[in-house]
Amino acid sequence: MEPVEGDPPKTGDRRWAYQPRFSGQRVTVHLHGAPTALNVWPAIRLVAPDGLDLTSRFPEFAPLAVDRPRRPRILDGIIIVTADITRGARTTDETTIDLRGPRPTREVQVANPGGLEYRLAASGAADAANRALALRARLLLVDIVHVAGRRVGDLPYVTRRSLIDSEIAAAPDGRLWQVPPDHLDVGEALSDAIASWGVTSLVAKRLDGRYFPGLRSPGWSRLDFPFRDQLVVAGWLRAPRGGHLDGLVLARPEPDGTLRWAGIATQGLTLSLRTDLGRHLGRLVTDRPTLTARPDRRSMPRRVRWIKPDLHVDVAARAARDDGVLEGIVLLGLTLRPPHDPN
Repeated sequence: MEPVEGDPPKTGDRRWAYQPRFSGQRVTVHLHGAPTALNVWPAIRLVAPDGLDLTSRFPEFAPLAVDRPRRPRILDGIIIVTADITRGARTTDETTIDLRGPRPTREVQVANPGGLEYRLAASGAADAANRALALRARLLLVDIVHVAGRRVGDLPYVTRRSLIDSEIAAAPDGRLWQVPPDHLDVGEALSDAIASWGVTSLVAKRLDGRYFPGLRSPGWSRLDFPFRDQLVVAGWLRAPRGGHLDGLVLARPEPDGTLRWAGIATQGLTLSLRTDLGRHLGRLVTDRPTLTARPDRRSMPRRVRWIKPDLHVDVAARAARDDGVLEGIVLLGLTLRPPHDPN
């Protein structure tokens, strides 16, 4: 199944699970268990969407099939090759990333399309084995279609997700094959996935959605956030009822020292970010508007409390207009240091 282009659900809509979206080789994973006299099928087969058998090119995945009961299972998977780098480190530094934890690590995973092409170009079993030693691949198991001859694609995604965990043994090193974790809270999922995994695209999966092989379905929604920036917090929006923090008014510093409207952010206001903001917003409140105009000449939002421009936030966004305004902004984190402060 393939995702359709979609908009992120509103905060509070907990019908979706979020996962990072990685570029790689899509495969159908056929598991038959260890071969016996009555089972002549190979223990594992990796089949590309065009029908090409890729099993021999990735020999490191063979142990996936032998640690569970010998009954057939068919899963949807993605083979990836990545360069793992810690945020801010050089790409030559050797680090790791673990997708299994309840929360993502603070490490960034960078796609390595050249490495994937290198693995796919293997020309025989010996060549494939040598290439596997030189550059390991990883198999992400994103859904399950059949178990013991029974089609499970008609079951809700939340049930299929539990089936994967019960049917698939953990990889020997914890990394060779993995099931990307689900995040259910819209604000936290968006900000954590984008900030921690370094991806620019997510897949939102309906918890009650069915699986349709080979089709695009609104049960999977692709969310792209290709733009990154660091902006100034110009003010905060008060909710209509209760007066609590409902969003941030953001501005972009200009070369002449002035501030220019950059948009409003409501996604990604996690509990930790709200706590960090709460330590500073009160002391920075000012009666003088930090911004006086918008590029689109629209009026300023109501219920805004202006603050002195001393806070900066890292953001990701779905689109950037010609006038510099970002749309679909997700807050990634708070920094008290100006963007270009060398200290």
